[in-house]
Amino acid sequence: ESGRFPVDGSASSHSMVSLLVRYLQQNPGGLVKAEICQQLMSESDQPQAEKLKRILDGSVSPNKLPLLNGFFKHWHKVVIGPKSNKMSADAVATCVFPLLNPKVVDVKMIKVLSCLLSDSDSPQIEAAVAQDAEPAAETE
Repeated sequence: ESGRFPVDGSASSHSMVSLLVRYLQQNPGGLVKAEICQQLMSESDQPQAEKLKRILDGSVSPNKLPLLNGFFKHWHKVVIGPKSNKMSADAVATCVFPLLNPKVVDVKMIKVLSCLLSDSDSPQIEAAVAQDAEPAAETE
């Protein structure tokens, strides 16, 4: 046994989405803890992607971080994808925000997720750590 779920052509995209949604709905505590969601929502008036990434960095369990990043990467591709298969960041965020933590269903999370998914650098959480390590360029 490979220990992997065979997804290459073995199931329709609708079946895979259904499985992922069921998994997320049954994941205790969601992908992001309720306290972290509250902290993210406190930034919803003027969300900044880098600040939101820093909040998430170190707050998401190491077991859930790759899954969360995988979802962010996929959702970002949908936002920037071809016009025939494109949704706005707000539309994607509206569809997926309850999946982050089923106990935190607040429309402020739409604004937070939309900001992360609109980030041109990529919504990957590790990016915040890498960018913090680089010296800032001075501009005048």
